[in-house]
Amino acid sequence: MKTSPFVTLSPRRSVLAIGALMVAILPALESGVWASTPEAYPAPLEDSQHEEDMAYLLKEIGERAERVLKAKGINWKKVSRTFQARAKDISSDQELVDLAAQLIAELHDGHARFTKVDVEMDGFGEGPRAPCGLNLYEHKGKWHVLRAVGDAKKAGVEAGWEVVKIDGVKAADWMEEAAARLTSKRGFSTERASHWIVGTWGMNGPEGESCSFEFKDVKRKKKKKTLSWRDKAGGDRLYGPVVYPEGLKPIGKDVAYRKLESGMGYILAAKVPGDLHEAFDEAIQDMGDIDGLILDFRSNMGGGYDRDAVLGRFVPEGESFGGEKSAGPNPYTGQIVVLIDPATISAAETIVGELKEEGRAYLIGPGGTHGASGSKYEVKVPSGKFAIRFVIASNKQRFNGGKGVEGLGIEPDEIVEYDPKLISAGVDPCISRAEELLKSALPKKAVTYVPPKG
Repeated sequence: MKTSPFVTLSPRRSVLAIGALMVAILPALESGVWASTPEAYPAPLEDSQHEEDMAYLLKEIGERAERVLKAKGINWKKVSRTFQARAKDISSDQELVDLAAQLIAELHDGHARFTKVDVEMDGFGEGPRAPCGLNLYEHKGKWHVLRAVGDAKKAGVEAGWEVVKIDGVKAADWMEEAAARLTSKRGFSTERASHWIVGTWGMNGPEGESCSFEFKDVKRKKKKKTLSWRDKAGGDRLYGPVVYPEGLKPIGKDVAYRKLESGMGYILAAKVPGDLHEAFDEAIQDMGDIDGLILDFRSNMGGGYDRDAVLGRFVPEGESFGGEKSAGPNPYTGQIVVLIDPATISAAETIVGELKEEGRAYLIGPGGTHGASGSKYEVKVPSGKFAIRFVIASNKQRFNGGKGVEGLGIEPDEIVEYDPKLISAGVDPCISRAEELLKSALPKKAVTYVPPKG
């Protein structure tokens, strides 16, 4: 299996986590909003202040995010009663942060997180967790190896193998428990996002411990392996394709491209950098004459971009399409297939959504996008102990029949199953299907754009 062309895309999120709680507060650690020394932490709060902080937080979220909560079917009055009652039993600042982390999960919001925590959390929770070199996915009710890297690859584990048992427990039951842990203190805007992410970058266990695996290879032969949960095991996050095309040329940290042997152009975007439109210019120009374009936004982490500049790169020079005017020195005018998955999030969802809504591209993937794209608001509790950011309104309200993106995501025009046999053979199902689609005219019902003749 080919490796990523990016040398900086391997953040060890799960390794830094202190149990499920730390999954929720990790962004605070990474962004430097967490106090770095014991002397920096304010004095502990009185028990009454814990209740006051929780009451304020519940009120602010309920008022600021009222429309989003209703759209998601969340009974905020019921949630508020439950958490206010639980706040009465809190006896430490750590327990308050832990309860707030659980509240974040109740928002079903992929962007909800702590932006500041001034509480010493060292030693609180179940301890650090780490990867073992595996990314898993579910196919027709069974869990399979999507990618084996690092320790898992060295142990002889191969992509496409079925996972039968993990530590003596049926794989489905083990993964269900892992999903419950992951979603207990972290927000996901859709169930499909949490289900996908638990296997692709939530596959972790107690750091320093070992774990037994029972597999069946593609010939149905049983294989037993023992792996260790450790910070350098690999497999902590899957970016982009299942199988990386050979010879990808990187543009900065987030974009890579190449002209495939099929004659199709391929551009991978792992994030959405502010200069994405310039990266498109460079890739399109360097690839030259291509028979179609594949834009891979699978597991794209989002970012920020110039909407008109990006979309204008796919409108013929001097023309307009779907309200967008042409932009850039060499806009691409041929057919486009976009690849997505349930970990495609935020700004990446708005880009692929625009291309779909305007009938400019055909979207395929194993499932719809995360469903986390909205305007955000930050609330700091009265004590100043922590602050939380959450979504208060969905972006792109015209998408999904006027319902927007938040809590729904963008659905593909066509589902592409991740066949274990293809993955085992080193074939990326989505790239393969995209190449096939681009050999003829894309379905008119989904793609209204007609490439210029000649």
